[in-house]
Amino acid sequence: MISKRIESKVAAALLAVSVLTASGTALYSTVTAKAATQETASTQSLFEGVKNDPGLLKAAKQGTTKVQNQKVTKDGVTLKLTDYLYDGARVSFALQREGDNLETTLDDVTNAEKKGVLLYHEIYINGKKQDLKSYGRSSINDGNSMVISFNDQSDKGPRTVFFPKQFELTVKAYVSGVDDPFTFKVPVKKQAAQSTVLNKAVAKKAGKLSYTVKRVELTPYSSRLELAAQGSHKQIKDLKDLRFDIADNKGNVLTPVLQTWEGVVKNQRYFDMTYPSFAATPSSIVVKPYSLEKDGNGAPKKVYLQDAELTLSLKK
Repeated sequence: MISKRIESKVAAALLAVSVLTASGTALYSTVTAKAATQETASTQSLFEGVKNDPGLLKAAKQGTTKVQNQKVTKDGVTLKLTDYLYDGARVSFALQREGDNLETTLDDVTNAEKKGVLLYHEIYINGKKQDLKSYGRSSINDGNSMVISFNDQSDKGPRTVFFPKQFELTVKAYVSGVDDPFTFKVPVKKQAAQSTVLNKAVAKKAGKLSYTVKRVELTPYSSRLELAAQGSHKQIKDLKDLRFDIADNKGNVLTPVLQTWEGVVKNQRYFDMTYPSFAATPSSIVVKPYSLEKDGNGAPKKVYLQDAELTLSLKK
């Protein structure tokens, strides 16, 4: 049996994953236990196994991720924090599991009664626990590894707190079948120059819907968009149903890997979205609002609000 506290944490994790996946973001994939072969530590970054995030894959291939290889063993399960990336827009770190007779994969929270599943994790920055509103879990195909990403999003309105350029990261990972958390302490330093390409307000209006882009950030490994919206649109009745993709001037579309839209201040709903990086720094980007509707099979599909799209010229 797992405790009510852990059950609530697992339920929250499943809810976060389902919301992000429904928006079109493949953050979390589960492979079968048969595919979860035990593998020894590699000199390669585990980020190379993340196929759904070109920014993290680029960082691994360029050797930008910082190797840690911290290892903790408890009750027959070994968990390693192998490497991390902090580019200013988000923090990502890789975990790898080892152990005998583990019947399921590291990320399979639907089998939380079995030993060796990462149920949830807690994040501390310089000793202060973070109340994360959005995080990404990117499973790696060996079944024993994953990359977790997070950043300094706010769910109360515009972002006012920013992660420092360097800090001590503490990760407490709670694993099924193990009483105490696996604790890692990592000295983190920003590895990539953060380029704020737009930090002045740009507004767009389409009928009764209006939104204002507050900030755009591009790094070699991530893209980030912050905006505030108000009003309504013929395709959406509630701003909670509004989502945003971005595209470059060549039509390449990015979908968020992290996002929150819970902050409401004076009838404005604040959105903070982090995407992978573009292949090359674009001269402009298109903000593409959309709603989710069901197709003929009942699966969610994106319907873009074409009259509400906004093209932003970027500084180089």
